[in-house]
Amino acid sequence: MQTIRTLYEENKKFFNGYFLFTVLSLVLLLTFSKAGSFLLLNTWHYTWANNFFRVYTFLGDGIFSLLLVLFFLLRKKYRLTINLLTAFLLSGLVSQVFKNLIYSPRPRMFFLQNQYDYFIGGVSLSNASGFPSGHTASAFAAATILTLFSLNKRYTPYFLLAAVMVGYSRIYLAQHFLGDVVAGAFVGVAFALISYWLIQVIRPLSWKWYPPRYFKQLTQ
Repeated sequence: MQTIRTLYEENKKFFNGYFLFTVLSLVLLLTFSKAGSFLLLNTWHYTWANNFFRVYTFLGDGIFSLLLVLFFLLRKKYRLTINLLTAFLLSGLVSQVFKNLIYSPRPRMFFLQNQYDYFIGGVSLSNASGFPSGHTASAFAAATILTLFSLNKRYTPYFLLAAVMVGYSRIYLAQHFLGDVVAGAFVGVAFALISYWLIQVIRPLSWKWYPPRYFKQLTQ
């Protein structure tokens, strides 16, 4: 079984990038506050960016998560499929629990009328249950699992960049604050690692109870 140190050494670019993203985000939050950091990250808006992020944010949607799982299932990447599905389920469940436990108004409810001018037409805005960002959690869960399974580690920073952009899209579209995104990213990475560990633990144990041929595909 791989140790935490081994996982870090093999995927150093991804995890260092994630730590840098987290530190910079926390510095922004501590320096400019919840509202201040949101406004700072939304100082520019263009029509092309509005259209782009309206579509791009779908990469963190539950439907896209299922499509990604189905894609790898059809390609017979069974172990990757199981890890992705477990990571999505765990991170999604934890996100929903916190959303219902913590009252956290979203930008639409937080800002009074005329305090923010960039609400984008055609985007369905929620009022509450903003912490953490579920889209961001799903995106970072996928990025982490894909990184762990990637044979060419040169491409893993792109997985991270794609996830960070999903997080930013949630801020750009006024669906979440930076703190929601940071928390969502942590949930995604943490529970992707937990799911990866669980599969490694459960897989050897399962051989004691079932004929090996049923689990041969898990090693592919």
